[in-house]
Amino acid sequence: MKLIYIDESGDTGFNLNDQQQPIFVLTALVIPDLMWPHLESEYRYAINEFFPDGIPEDFELHVTDMKARKNHYKNFDKELGAKFRDRVLEFISGLGVKIFYRRIIKKQFQKFCEKRFGIVRLSPYLMALSMLWFEINKYLNAQEDFGMLIFDDNKHYLSDVEKAIRSLRLDLRFMLSNNKLIEKGFFVDSKKSIPIQLTDLLAYYIRKYEEHKFGKTVSKTDQDCFSALEGIAQMGTKVPAEFNELLKWAEENWR
Repeated sequence: MKLIYIDESGDTGFNLNDQQQPIFVLTALVIPDLMWPHLESEYRYAINEFFPDGIPEDFELHVTDMKARKNHYKNFDKELGAKFRDRVLEFISGLGVKIFYRRIIKKQFQKFCEKRFGIVRLSPYLMALSMLWFEINKYLNAQEDFGMLIFDDNKHYLSDVEKAIRSLRLDLRFMLSNNKLIEKGFFVDSKKSIPIQLTDLLAYYIRKYEEHKFGKTVSKTDQDCFSALEGIAQMGTKVPAEFNELLKWAEENWR
């Protein structure tokens, strides 16, 4: 069984004209179930050096807090924050896990939806999720294994995500069959989930990577981790073969 943790970065809802965040990214971190029981203790050991007085019991890996030097990161300057980030990426690399992501360029997505549907009713989150769904299912078929989707407890999208998963799994009108992702999605509090926190960090820096490719100015500090990202994830996304069928599904459910 594979545990598939999903988190996003650059979410501005239906505001698709945000110049500060022109790209939305949805990322999936795939962890074998046998790895899960040891993950937290190994992770805490890996970052222990950054907390001389011990890692706080309520510590949460959250990139925006780290960059703003908030909460448990008050003593982190830019250099220490970069070292911490690199140590976490090194830890993820050592796990040898699979990482998937989908990028949505918001303005292009808005124009596409207005032309195709007349109005934007489908969020970038759900469009990216539908594409991730099939990439992950292909991977699970190749692995001859099953997977369970685990989301950050984002209540804003909870009902739409549940609707999308149910439709993708059960709607026989479309050639979008799935045979490896079981049940429904499960939602967890990110404060209590190390894998969700790791996915948060991946999603943030993958978004920065994609924004840099897109031509947006990205700090040198953020760029310094791009080679590490390329070493642990397949950077760059392609339109899935099922895209036309996905559009039919989207029209039926969100037009």
